[in-house]
Amino acid sequence: MKKISIVYLFIVFIFIFYHESHLPWFIILLLAFSTLIFTLLLFLFGYGLFRFLFGNKGNLFFEILFLSVLSVVLYTLGFLEYSGGNLFLLIVIAIAFFFKFTNSILYYRISLIGLSILSVGLVTFYYLQANEKFLFYYFNQSKYGEIEKDFTKWKFNESTKELSNSEIPIKFKLPESFQFYNPKDLDLKEKTGAGQIAGIISI
Repeated sequence: MKKISIVYLFIVFIFIFYHESHLPWFIILLLAFSTLIFTLLLFLFGYGLFRFLFGNKGNLFFEILFLSVLSVVLYTLGFLEYSGGNLFLLIVIAIAFFFKFTNSILYYRISLIGLSILSVGLVTFYYLQANEKFLFYYFNQSKYGEIEKDFTKWKFNESTKELSNSEIPIKFKLPESFQFYNPKDLDLKEKTGAGQIAGIISI
């Protein structure tokens, strides 16, 4: 368990630094520290849950309840918004129950643990996003006023290519080949980090 925890935290740590490499080092360290604590607590909770689950051998009710909760978590996080996510979940559950009914207990447990780690990873990623957004508002509070200000109110003039935000306030003109996507028009996959606030500019 100790080795698995270390490997998992190392992977999360590397991912945070890669994903947040566009931010200042101080912010990256803050995000990494808080996210690692959060994901470790979540990981330990999952470990305790598995000890309880596997301690009640043959209790199909607890196992179905566990899979149902994981499915709800994945649905809430938007993982099941795409057909690929639904197919993946169905395949994993089908494989898990195949191992269950063929008495391949080791592989059955590995399937459940894999699905659990995926859920923990997704929850951790959403926590990282929320944390990044909070830090953005917090460090810009003194510069732009109260934290309640909505920085997502962008206006884009298609004809003049002018992008403005009355809450900051800021106004600039995009090059002719550039296009702006408003935060409110982005789907879940595109709403990562600053994309929730500033939108996406693409060529």
